[in-house]
Amino acid sequence: MNESLPGSHGMNYKYFVHRDCAFFPCHDIGEWRSCLFCWCPLYLLDCGGDFTFKNGIKDCSGCTIPHTAEGYDYVLQLIGGMRKEIISILATNRH
Repeated sequence: MNESLPGSHGMNYKYFVHRDCAFFPCHDIGEWRSCLFCWCPLYLLDCGGDFTFKNGIKDCSGCTIPHTAEGYDYVLQLIGGMRKEIISILATNRH
């Protein structure tokens, strides 16, 4: 089910909620906004989210960033920063 949020005019792609998912909601938060990043693209990064390590495995169950109204922009901002960093590294090592 795709839901529109008030004030999201033309930005519905940021807010996908899959209420029929067997794991919904996967976090205990009051106002659920998005399932778009069900598997967080920031998992392999030091992302700034509320995560811990259990037996050497990153546990993001305490993090709700991808599921908030601001989550989409936050994720894209971090990925965009990574892209610039990778391009810079590649350009430096090009010889």
